Amino acid sequence: MPKVKLFRLTRGANSTPFPYLVIYPAFIYVLIFIIFPIFYLLFLSLAGTDQFSKVSVFKGFDNYEFLLKDKLFWKALFQTLEFAAIRLVAIVPLSLLIALGINQVKRFRAYYTLAYFSPIITSTAAVALIWLWIYDPSIGLANYGLTLLGIPKQSFLLDTDLALYSIAAVSIWKDVGWYMVIFLAGLQGIPEQFYEAAKIDGAGVLARFKNITLPLLGPTTLLVMVIATIAALREFTSIFIMTRSSISGEPGGPVNSTLTLVVYMFKNSFLYNKYGVGAGIAIILLIFIAVMTAIQFRLFKVDWEY
Repeated sequence: MPKVKLFRLTRGANSTPFPYLVIYPAFIYVLIFIIFPIFYLLFLSLAGTDQFSKVSVFKGFDNYEFLLKDKLFWKALFQTLEFAAIRLVAIVPLSLLIALGINQVKRFRAYYTLAYFSPIITSTAAVALIWLWIYDPSIGLANYGLTLLGIPKQSFLLDTDLALYSIAAVSIWKDVGWYMVIFLAGLQGIPEQFYEAAKIDGAGVLARFKNITLPLLGPTTLLVMVIATIAALREFTSIFIMTRSSISGEPGGPVNSTLTLVVYMFKNSFLYNKYGVGAGIAIILLIFIAVMTAIQFRLFKVDWEY
């Protein structure tokens, strides 16, 4: 039988350039769309750029000093953390609960999975416009449901105390299906022998969930928490559409009650023409995401496999 000659991956006269040709497109993509924008943002954050003259003047850390003294920046930072906390606390247990329920279903499992996953494949802008109508104080379905329960009507997006929670509810509703699918994959990856052995030992449903399901879902839970946190810190489209003022056109209302770091970055960069300040917010947000991710990996990292 003739021997098949394979590509050699070692360096030398006979090595093939094919692996490098495959890697180059991905490398160029990362270089152009990730590495270069980060360094350009860093440059902008240390400079001031006028929109019309396009002249950059080096300012050092003046933009960061301005942000540290800016009350709106700190308000945006705390509201970003609040939004992320609300989203994370709700979406992790809810997606896990749905995944547990679907995992027990024998018939029509694909149908239920698609039903929860469908909001993910829907445009965020379309979802925001639909919920903007649902939250309408006069004709919205949300207030109609509240009146049926005997609860007074709410202003939702027009109430400074409810606006951020209202947007968080939309974000949770839209994304819960995505994290449910991740948990479902994790549940189906747990060997059935573990549960069978636990049943033989007399372990009940709660005992099996506590001692088998939760520990073995550790890596999956960490993945969900990291992805959900990053998504929450980067939330923009729903806030931009649902809180945009009909008069000024600025998002983040009412009275900056839904102002987050991403929204504040947008306003400084494209509404106030303060590109240096906007770039500074982007760099701070990038560092903040990296720190939060590192903390989560440190606290919830699992050092064992099964």
